Amino acid sequence: FWLMVFKNYIEEKEKITKFFTEYQVHGTHTTIPKYVEILTKIADREITIINVELDDLIKFDEILCNSIIENTKRYTSLFSECAQELLSRYKTHEVTAKTTIDIFIEHRKIVEQISQKQHGNSQLDTLSSYPLELLRHFELYFTHLSCHKTVSVRQILASSIGKLVKFKGIVTRCTEVKPLITIAAYVCDRCGAETFQTVSGPSYSPLNACPTPNCATAKTASQLHMQSRGSKFIKHQELKIQELSDQVPVGHVPRYISVSLYGDLTRLALPGNHVTITGIFLPVAKKGFRQIISGLITETYVEVHNVVVTCQNDADKIDNPLDNIQLAEILNENNLYDKLSSSIAPEIYGHDDIKKALLLLMV
Repeated sequence: FWLMVFKNYIEEKEKITKFFTEYQVHGTHTTIPKYVEILTKIADREITIINVELDDLIKFDEILCNSIIENTKRYTSLFSECAQELLSRYKTHEVTAKTTIDIFIEHRKIVEQISQKQHGNSQLDTLSSYPLELLRHFELYFTHLSCHKTVSVRQILASSIGKLVKFKGIVTRCTEVKPLITIAAYVCDRCGAETFQTVSGPSYSPLNACPTPNCATAKTASQLHMQSRGSKFIKHQELKIQELSDQVPVGHVPRYISVSLYGDLTRLALPGNHVTITGIFLPVAKKGFRQIISGLITETYVEVHNVVVTCQNDADKIDNPLDNIQLAEILNENNLYDKLSSSIAPEIYGHDDIKKALLLLMV
């Protein structure tokens, strides 16, 4: 039977905050607060990515590290929230290069202060009315344990849903980098109030009615108009990863998997590159006609956290000293002709004569 374990995420956030502030690495003559330096650079807008290495985390708290591997999506949000709360502590100077979102919020704060002075209201925290994702200017990713075994595409099964996986493959297709909306901003044409909608998937339904009390109690209908200036978009790209030829069993067709890259992880790999990918194996619901005609209600993909291009293409593996040794061993084998013929055309498994004919045509 299944034993469900409930996590106290308040205690988990305390552990995460302690890890960010107290974890240190040994330098040449002293210890260095590794993640304090990273958070300082994030607060000063010098970098935009926080890479949390599980090799560091397992030294600090092994139970927390295992929880991240088992429930990566949830802990990504927890780590991002803790990092956002710590940024004000490590900010060293005011940011000069401001983004569109910074200018948007700054203008809204000025308007709110003027309105409060005119009506004699007390000063309120205007930032509390904005979603946390809108105020966040960084991305947080996990790097898997260095001792973790890299698997093939066909070894990623349903038991890996929601977990952090690490696999190798070759990029066969990549889409263009397109903007993906994460926060949609609306303005009411009746009361002028701003409403924000958090988008967590590839598709969403726009809001129609204004949620403010004035419009909710009014008899006249109001309409929300989306404004792109207050919305938040991130870069998005999809790749098709096919398993390597040495990972395909004899007589089988290579399998592939879809992966999604966001932000600064886009444009790191091109078709033909051999890559090692770390990410979260997740399901996504099908929409529209695809949901009607297909039997399954969801399909799976990998939300990428780390991409390492091991070699640009197959030609990069030539002139490897290890390959020369292996080549000499292969040339001394007696059944070389049969091995070469069986290693091509897995679609016609069993037709040895046809495979040998194809091999002779290629030589």
